[in-house]
Amino acid sequence: MSNERDLRLREQYFPGADKLVFDTDKGGYVPVSILMRKLIRHLTQPELRAYLYLQLRGSKNGFCFPSNDEMLDELNLATKKNLEPHLKGLVSKKLISRMPSGKKQYFLVHDPRIAVEHLVATGEINEAELVEINVLLGDLKQKPIRMTAARAERTSEETQAPTVELKRTESAAGENFNRQKTALECAAPISALPPNNPIYEMRSVCNSCAGKGFIDGKGNCRDCQKGLDRQSREEDLLANHRAEQARIKAKEEAEKQRKQWRPFAERFPEVASRLKPGVLTDLNS
Repeated sequence: MSNERDLRLREQYFPGADKLVFDTDKGGYVPVSILMRKLIRHLTQPELRAYLYLQLRGSKNGFCFPSNDEMLDELNLATKKNLEPHLKGLVSKKLISRMPSGKKQYFLVHDPRIAVEHLVATGEINEAELVEINVLLGDLKQKPIRMTAARAERTSEETQAPTVELKRTESAAGENFNRQKTALECAAPISALPPNNPIYEMRSVCNSCAGKGFIDGKGNCRDCQKGLDRQSREEDLLANHRAEQARIKAKEEAEKQRKQWRPFAERFPEVASRLKPGVLTDLNS
């Protein structure tokens, strides 16, 4: 009934629309989940472009393996550096998985429901937004997403203490080596931190944004620390600029005084030297 109504209204407002719209009966199209509507606000524009591209390249099984050259060309990007951050963003938001194999890399496009559950568990989707999502899921006759269940699943994943691969470059010997270390659990006490080891991360609450994530030694999450470092550099540049302006102003003021004293000092040198000792030396410098 809804389809018949849509066709009737389409013909009423857009006569001849059947010649303009895409005919799905001919094939050559991919399905996109309606639930993606609720995730668009959580993606940057480059991330959305990369996700749509992988969706268009994927088979009905959500699997694809486009080359880097193809992706760069069709997304109109200059180098791999312009693409890599957006792919990492999609992976971190659980919208895709990827696996390198030799010179290729394989992609798996997830059901958007997986990403929604992940963002609910991490707190990026709040309760009010989850209500809207569940209303849409209800209209689609799909199961609602419960916040408590999503966060419980997230906690279960974190308590497994995943292994984090750390890479470091040995500049003195010019050798690269890899090592592994087990990430600390959320509830690990401070005493459990490895002694004399500057390379560690602990899941806690950020001092700057109060968000939960990997915290550095200064108590700030990665994103906030980048912002604080950038702000600190900007403050240093501003301080240096002000100091340079003050030095220039002081120099100009001294030159102005020399010009004012020069006629008097040349005419009455003895008086000028008594009033302002060293004035003749200053004027000749």
